[in-house]
Amino acid sequence: MYFLAVTDVTVVIPIIRSRKLIWLDPESGELTPGGRVTKKGRLCDAFPELYGILDLLDNPRLHVCIMHIDVTDYKLLDGYGEKKKIRASKFDRIPDEIIEEIYMNCEEDYLELLPTFPEGEFTAAMLSKTAKMKSRDTYAMIHVLEKFGIVKESGKIGRAKSYELVMTKD
Repeated sequence: MYFLAVTDVTVVIPIIRSRKLIWLDPESGELTPGGRVTKKGRLCDAFPELYGILDLLDNPRLHVCIMHIDVTDYKLLDGYGEKKKIRASKFDRIPDEIIEEIYMNCEEDYLELLPTFPEGEFTAAMLSKTAKMKSRDTYAMIHVLEKFGIVKESGKIGRAKSYELVMTKD
């Protein structure tokens, strides 16, 4: 916030598309491949990070870059169990490849991050189920999208607030 008064600031949010795991034996220094980690990051995973700087997002000196990357995780074989992998220590995470860079310059750029939305009016719970997101991440996404006028509150469905998508991808 203090830097924005003086100069332009670029915030980079890395989203991990895929991770490769490498085990490191701390005694011998031997590296053993551990395969791929199955959880893949989606661009909509940036919304909780964006929510943390919500008040600054409309500042013309703030630039946001979302990087979709592949990484290699290195873990030490210092945990419990026969193979010493249970509660093993994280050692390092090294980016392997930048898949795509998305610069958030205007409201329309935020549309690129959107997951699948329910048709018509929706509640946060409906969006959470459709987008397969945690509910707290869904609320973060709704607040960011409301700030840019992409989503607006439209009333209630039962006791829950309902929203509608105002802007769409063309």
